[in-house]
Amino acid sequence: MEEFQAALLSVWREACRHIEITQSTANIAALLVEWMPLEQVLVRRLDLKRSSLETVAVGLEPAGTSLPHVRTVCSADQLDSLLTWCARDEIIRISPRASNAGQWDFLLPAVSRATS
Repeated sequence: MEEFQAALLSVWREACRHIEITQSTANIAALLVEWMPLEQVLVRRLDLKRSSLETVAVGLEPAGTSLPHVRTVCSADQLDSLLTWCARDEIIRISPRASNAGQWDFLLPAVSRATS
């Protein structure tokens, strides 16, 4: 438990150390990958005026892919689901076999394969 608390403290320090979210996200991702299996770390901002989500920072990218800093336009139903979830202050756990697995696909930007 002490090791986990130390890791959380390191993440918090890193978040406070940089004004630029892109730099802190990359550094936090590097810290977290030592404690858990991660493939992606994204920070997305909800823009209510434009009914969209925008990728503002990428900490980790899957090998061989490029995650563009894109904007995802949300439908009224998607936006409503997202705001309802935010108000509940819950963590969503979805497995590929879950009945609601596709409901949250819009949260992640489309991944494009990097060309060599």
